[in-house]
Amino acid sequence: MAVATLLAATAIGCLACGSAVPSGPVPSATGSPIPTAASPADSPPATPRVGDPPTASLRVEGGDPVVGQLGTYSWAGGGSSSPWLPGAPIAVGAEEPLVVTMDQPFIVTAWTARLAPAADQDGTLATVIAEGAGQPVLSVPKRGSWTLAVTVTFGERGSATYAWRLDVS
Repeated sequence: MAVATLLAATAIGCLACGSAVPSGPVPSATGSPIPTAASPADSPPATPRVGDPPTASLRVEGGDPVVGQLGTYSWAGGGSSSPWLPGAPIAVGAEEPLVVTMDQPFIVTAWTARLAPAADQDGTLATVIAEGAGQPVLSVPKRGSWTLAVTVTFGERGSATYAWRLDVS
């Protein structure tokens, strides 16, 4: 008890004279360390969270939405570059409309949908199949396996590309 009182008095005295309180463990009367709080100077600087673009899901009528793989994006002063992605798998029937929805209510100022055969691992065969503004709604391609990449622009907030692997029966 006397050691704790002495340590507290020393800490108060150090604060009064402008010295810092020790930031490491201080030995107790029994010899085991007493943890002390780190001073603000010892704490790492706070890093602002850049944030992520919204999550995009693809659905067909009557089906469950499938969250797309997030590829290249530019968002809130940050971003990430990604290669062509294989996409999150989703099985769809021929002639069903595909609807892309966001998990956050941002205005979509523009979007572009590109399609490539699923075997095209780097997207060199990708072609633009649709463009627009507002909520992306697309037609299902012919039977086969495809990678669908939809790049969405959210005005000045940024843009993001999402990918799905379509297995069309």
